[in-house]
Amino acid sequence: MFLSGIKFITFSAVFLFSAFMLSCSNNSINIGVSSTLSGKNSDLGIHCKNGIILATEEINQSGVLGKRKIRLFISDDKNSAEEAAAIDSDFIEQGKNLIIGHSTSEMSKAGLSLINGKDFLMISPSSSSDYFTDRDDNFLRVCSTTKSEAIAVADNISSSNLRKIVIIYDSLNRTYCESYIGFFTEYANSKNISPFLVKEYALTDNQAIENAVNDIIKTNPDTVLALFSAHDLTRFAQKIRIKNNRIPIFTGGWAMTSYLTSNGGKAVEGIKAVLFYDTENKHQSLLNFRKKYAERFGTEATFSSIYGYDCVYLLFQSFRKNYFTPEEIKRNTIETRRFDSPAGEYLINRYGDAQRSANLVEIKNGQIIKSK
Repeated sequence: MFLSGIKFITFSAVFLFSAFMLSCSNNSINIGVSSTLSGKNSDLGIHCKNGIILATEEINQSGVLGKRKIRLFISDDKNSAEEAAAIDSDFIEQGKNLIIGHSTSEMSKAGLSLINGKDFLMISPSSSSDYFTDRDDNFLRVCSTTKSEAIAVADNISSSNLRKIVIIYDSLNRTYCESYIGFFTEYANSKNISPFLVKEYALTDNQAIENAVNDIIKTNPDTVLALFSAHDLTRFAQKIRIKNNRIPIFTGGWAMTSYLTSNGGKAVEGIKAVLFYDTENKHQSLLNFRKKYAERFGTEATFSSIYGYDCVYLLFQSFRKNYFTPEEIKRNTIETRRFDSPAGEYLINRYGDAQRSANLVEIKNGQIIKSK
């Protein structure tokens, strides 16, 4: 159970460590953290990292682990599969066999492919692709899978009698997007709806966004499912609203970060997605988390902030029982099953996959609210 009522002390550099500072002391619990922290798609990863830091500070300052302290070794995977794999491999070689990462499915897949079979445990805040589902491996996650998300969106579209659907997606996060599209299409077909067009874009420059907008205008769909990051979805929405202000836009939960609401303006109003927590939840634990997060980082918490925070407290449930090895932590996590979160209880199944309740949300007046 996460801690409450703990006063925080702001540290400017306590989590920035060099490899030579790695300690063999029994008082140190070393955790590698790898996330996308730079570049246009870093908002998701930065919020994950902030949640990880907040939870670590709480636990360390509470003294509940006695003399033991959690030490974070944070690295930027730069949204590069090669970088993600190299970082995770380095963590294992340096003896940091507990890894929190990555913020996107494509990066987690790359890292796991290189360190698979070694003595480690990876816990992802937000890698939701069904590529990882029902696998008995060394990968846990606190986010629900894309299957629940995709089906909820497809159900809303079908019930709204939107028949001509276009799906566009970012090829740089293919592991997430193709999983999402597969489940979306399967469910839509059961409702006698088939996507009219499914097309990927390598969103490396403005021309790719222009191409996506032009393709939408040419096909004149009833609705668009745009599986882009917050940064790219903002650019897409701003450009397409100039040419057509009426097309309903759905997106993946991946994009629903503070960047979208802070930078999208009127163009992103009405965009819908599925998130796995109730944005109207007034439970005191969530209110306290949001307050502490804003005070610590000067920005509003997002779903990925909560997921990063939850990763540390998932590990904490093992640490407090003196379980520190990957094997012990995996076993204890699966046996524990139920975990508390500021956003409400969630479950971990025998494969290490999380189950949370889905909620359809939309952007209204610059806020992410539950869709009526």
